[in-house]
Amino acid sequence: MLTPFLNLFLPDMHHTGMLGKYMVAYFDDISGEQDVPSVFDIGVKYKLMKHFEELYFRILDVEKYQPDQVCHIKGIGADDYSDCPSGRDLKCAVETFQAYQLDNPDWFEKECVDDEEEVITEASLLIDQLQIPPVLECVPLIRDGSLSSSMR
Repeated sequence: MLTPFLNLFLPDMHHTGMLGKYMVAYFDDISGEQDVPSVFDIGVKYKLMKHFEELYFRILDVEKYQPDQVCHIKGIGADDYSDCPSGRDLKCAVETFQAYQLDNPDWFEKECVDDEEEVITEASLLIDQLQIPPVLECVPLIRDGSLSSSMR
């Protein structure tokens, strides 16, 4: 699924003014900056949960550092996000995955597919299950440089 995703957003990412539109975040406890594909090297990378507050402000397009004050959001910092039920669940999920990684160091290789055709087949099956109505394209009939009477 990464290849179709990259085909969609990479051309847009390299246009002037679009750099701030894309952000990369990863859980520092289960991966590292070296795990982020190199195509994302032109953007800022956020370590979760350490940089979650900075990511939050960036998503909102609000400056964290303002004249005479530094803004903080209670409950989303690295030390206190697990104080709420959803934060506890997230912390538990990360810790569970850390344990899984230790027990299965080759988990990622086992999940990888052998060829692009397998990815396309799996993606098609997923898309078919979504039952999304088809996207229709209206192509006007042009005769002698003018629109046909059915399109007027």
